Amino acid sequence: MFYILNKIANLATEALIIEATLTPKPGLVDTANSGAHDDMDFFLFIKSALSLEKYFNQYLTEGYYHKGSPTELFKKIRIIGIEAEKDMFATTEQVNTHKGANFSLALLLSSMGYHLKNGLPEDYPLFLGLVFNYIKKMTTDLSQQDFETLETKKELTHGEKLYLKHGIKGIRGEAEAGFPTLNNVLSHHQILSQNKNKKKHYLLALLYIMSILEDSNIINRGGHAALKMVQHRAHSMFERYLSNDSEDAFIEEILRFDNQLITQHLSSGGAADILGLYIFIEEVRTFSRNHFNISNK
Repeated sequence: MFYILNKIANLATEALIIEATLTPKPGLVDTANSGAHDDMDFFLFIKSALSLEKYFNQYLTEGYYHKGSPTELFKKIRIIGIEAEKDMFATTEQVNTHKGANFSLALLLSSMGYHLKNGLPEDYPLFLGLVFNYIKKMTTDLSQQDFETLETKKELTHGEKLYLKHGIKGIRGEAEAGFPTLNNVLSHHQILSQNKNKKKHYLLALLYIMSILEDSNIINRGGHAALKMVQHRAHSMFERYLSNDSEDAFIEEILRFDNQLITQHLSSGGAADILGLYIFIEEVRTFSRNHFNISNK
């Protein structure tokens, strides 16, 4: 089990690196450019991911040995998460590369660890269902608790400002609801994974996420009109290329979308975080199938 926990934690780091390496991504940092970001690049994302690696192992181990309530586990991993965030910001010179991903992976890994104490799952989709349901219990009323004193705060984050103005809960809301956007893209796993080309598989997953996510990064930079534009174009491309084998045309259109978002200074950072989680779950799925003959429908 020690080997399995170690490997799963490593796969979380690998997932963030795969997400950063995936190129081209509309408006996002990749190996070709920095997208709509002036303060970060591909190499910074790699350094950031590596700085979080030891904490991923801690989240998983904390869940594996946990014996209390779901909310008690959340309190434990939040303490670890604060230290992880400090290390990340120290590594990136205060640039926010993986704050959202760190928060989400803390929940996902600790819940996975908790459910692995009974051994490896015989049914991976059922296992994921248990993991997401437990996350909902871990984060019950999280937004209310975190945002109840915003009116008195002197300095607000972009996410806090959006909550006060529009009621948008961001990644906290996703967690409280058991990551519905991630579950939505996972429900398309079979059709997406028919693409043996992992690059196209993950780019299509990104477009699908962009088409349905209420991405606070987009809203913060361009408002709801920009969000609707991004969602509409991502949906159109996803539908058109899901069963279209023309990879050259697919990449050319993504490059045009990338240029548009860079020009308009729009970045789907929230979608990138969800994509990282999706890649992680897919990599764990492959690992469990190849090494332990677990059902992965």
